[in-house]
Amino acid sequence: MCIYAVNQPLCAYAVVKIVEENYIMEMTAEPRNSQSPGHTTANQSRAIRCDRRVPCSNCQTANLPCRTLARRPVLAQVRPSTRSNEDSRFERLEKQLSDIQRTLSMLQSSLMESKVSDYPSDSAELRDKPDTTANQHTAVVARDGSSVISPEMLAYEGASSLSVQSHLASEIFRDLVKGNPLDSSAPDISMDYSQLDKALNRNDPQSLLYDKSFPETKHQEKSQGNIVMPPLTDIVLLLKWTKGPTQPTLLSFLPLVSISELDSLCKKAYFEMEECTTSDLIIMNACLLFLLPEYCISQSNDDSVTAKCRLNSLLCQRNLELALSRLNLFMNLSLDNAKALILASMYAIGTHSLSMAWTLISTAARLCHSLGHHCLTVQKNTSSSDENTKRVLFGYVYILDQTLSLRLGRPSSLRECDLATDSLPTTSTSDLQVSDFVWSLWIEAAKLHAWTFERLYSPKAMELSQNARTEAMRNLALLTLAAKSRNSKLEGQFCDSGASPHQYLDFVQRANDVVFLSLLTLIYRSIPNESSDTLSPFNQQCLEAAQAALAAHHFCYVNYKDKHKYIWTIYLQWTVLACPIIPFLVMFCHAVTTLSLETMEDLEKFVTSLQPVTQTYIAGSKTHALCQRFYNAGKSYIETQLQRQKEASMTDTCPDLGATIFTDIIPEFWHVSDGTSYTPGNSGLNTPGRRQMQFGQDLMSEEDGWFFGDPTILGLADDIYHNIGNRSV
Repeated sequence: MCIYAVNQPLCAYAVVKIVEENYIMEMTAEPRNSQSPGHTTANQSRAIRCDRRVPCSNCQTANLPCRTLARRPVLAQVRPSTRSNEDSRFERLEKQLSDIQRTLSMLQSSLMESKVSDYPSDSAELRDKPDTTANQHTAVVARDGSSVISPEMLAYEGASSLSVQSHLASEIFRDLVKGNPLDSSAPDISMDYSQLDKALNRNDPQSLLYDKSFPETKHQEKSQGNIVMPPLTDIVLLLKWTKGPTQPTLLSFLPLVSISELDSLCKKAYFEMEECTTSDLIIMNACLLFLLPEYCISQSNDDSVTAKCRLNSLLCQRNLELALSRLNLFMNLSLDNAKALILASMYAIGTHSLSMAWTLISTAARLCHSLGHHCLTVQKNTSSSDENTKRVLFGYVYILDQTLSLRLGRPSSLRECDLATDSLPTTSTSDLQVSDFVWSLWIEAAKLHAWTFERLYSPKAMELSQNARTEAMRNLALLTLAAKSRNSKLEGQFCDSGASPHQYLDFVQRANDVVFLSLLTLIYRSIPNESSDTLSPFNQQCLEAAQAALAAHHFCYVNYKDKHKYIWTIYLQWTVLACPIIPFLVMFCHAVTTLSLETMEDLEKFVTSLQPVTQTYIAGSKTHALCQRFYNAGKSYIETQLQRQKEASMTDTCPDLGATIFTDIIPEFWHVSDGTSYTPGNSGLNTPGRRQMQFGQDLMSEEDGWFFGDPTILGLADDIYHNIGNRSV
C-alpha cells in the first residue's frame, strides 16, 4: 500500500501523510498470523525491502536501521511541470532570441556602413568626375550612360525622408566646417557638430532618428485580461464632457465615430469585456486617447484632473498597442475593421511609426477596395448615413495613403485609374458647404502629394531628361498655387460672413497655407540653381517658398498657440510634421553658406514654436530637439566666421578679404572644374561665374544632381524620432 501510494503523481505533502497513516495502522493493528518457529531474524531482514522514501516505513516497522539514509542524502521531491512554468520559460527563450536577433541586426547595419565607407571613390566611372562636396550626394553618370549609385545613396537605402534630408543638410554643414582647420578646432563648433552628428546616427537607440516599434508589441499576450481600462468614473466624466456645449475636435475633424458609438463601446468594454473584438478595443482606446488631451486642456486649472488624464492616457496607449499587436491583417471585410485601421494608422503617424502606419493604411485600402468603396457614386436623392460613412471612411484612407506615399517615397496603394468615387461626401450638418469645401481642399492636397512623388521623385521620374522634369515641376507648381488660391477663398467666403459656426475655420485656412507652401518648397527644391548672383545652393523660387512657409507658420504660432492649445498640438502633428522640415532645412543650408544671421533669427523663431504644449505628443518634442541642434551648430559656425571676417578687416592682412573668407569656407574654390587654379587675389573670383559655389555647380549642373540622396526617398518630414527619452504623456 505504501509503495503504491508513493508512486502516484501526488505532491510531497500528500505522500508523507499517506505513509504516516499506514504506519500508524500497522503499529496499532493486531498481527494476523503468528510467526513460524523456523523464522529467523536474518530471514526477516532479507524479506523486508527498503522503500527508499522518507520516512522509510518498512524499515521502521521491522525495527531495522534504514540503510538508505546512511548511504546517500535525501533527494528533494521534484514538482511536476505546470503550464505557467512552461510559459515563463518560453517567454525567457523568446526574449533571449529577440535580443540575439536585434544584436545581429545592429552588427549587420554596422558592417554595411563600414562597407559603404570603404567604397572605392577612384573607380573608372568616377575618375572623370571632380571630387567635390557635390558628388557625395548624387549619382554619377558614366561614359556609357549608365548610372552609378554613390556610396552615400547606398547608405540611405531604406531610410526615411527626414533621415535623408537631415543627413544631407548635416553633410553640407560638415564640409563647410572641415574645409577650414580653424573651424574644426573651435571647441564650440566641434561640440555642437558632435551633438548633431550623434543625434543623426540612426543606428543608435538614443538617436533622434532611431526607428522603434511599439514597446507593447514585444509581449504577445493573448488574453484580454491584460487590458486594464481607466477608472469608470473618469470615463463617465469624459463622456459627459463630450456631450456638453463645446463640441470636441475629434468630432469636427474625424467624423468616423460618434459619441453614441463610443458610449456603446465603453459599456461593452467595462461590463462585457469578453464580447469585445480587437477592432472594438482599437476604436475605443484610440478615441479615448484623442479625447483625453483636449479634455485635460479644458480643465487646466485642476491639477488633479491633469494627473488623472495623463495616467488614463498611458493606460489607453498601452491598451491600444496591445490590441494592435494582436491584430490579424487578414481580417474580415467590415466597416468596423476599416475604422480601426484608420484610427490605428493616425495614432502611428502621431507617434512617428510611419512603417507601421503604412502597413495599417495599406491594409485599410485593401479592405475598402474589396468592399467596393472605391467605386461608390453619389446619389442625388438619398441621405443614407451608411453611404456617407463609407465615403468619409474611404476619403480618410485616400488622404493618408497619398500623403504617406510622398513621405516614405513609395507608390500609392490607391491608383487614380481605379477610382470612381466622388471625393465630396454629402453630410447632414448645417454647415454643408463649409465641410464640403474643406474636404475638397484636403483631397486636393493629398493628390498633389502623390503627384509630386510620381512626377518628380519616383525612380521613373528621376530617369527623365532635365527638360521633362522642369516641365513637370512647373505644372505641379501651378497646380499647388491654384490650390492655395482656392484655400484663400475659405476665409473670405465663410469666416467673414459668419455663415459657419465652426470655431476653428480660420485656423484651418492658415494651416492649409503652411501645407501648400511647404509642398511648393519641395517642388521647387527639385530644380537646379542656375543663378550666379547668390551663394545659396537653392534657387530663388525655393528660397521664397521656404521663407513664406516659415512666415505662415509663425503667424499661426503668434495668433493661435495660446488661444487654442489643443488645436495647436494637432496643427504641429498634422501640418508642421506633414511637410515640416523641408523649409527649415532649406533655410538652414542657405544661412550657413551665406553667413546670414538674419536667416538664423527666423530659424530661431521656428525652433521656439515647436516646443510642445503638453507631453501627449512625443513627435513634436523630438522635432523640436532635432531642429534645436541644427540651429545651435549653424549659429556657432556663422558667428565664428563673422568674427574672423571682422578680425581680418581690422588687421588688414588679407590682400583680397572676400576671396580669403570665401576660400576659408569652401577650400574647393582653389581648384575649379576645368583643372586650373587661382589665388585669393585672382580678380576672376569677383566675376558672376566665380561667385557661384563649386559644389552647387557640380550638384545641380547635370540631371543626376537634381536631388540629394536616394531618388526613392523624398524630402518630407516623417517618422523616425523614437528613443530620445521615455515615452510619457
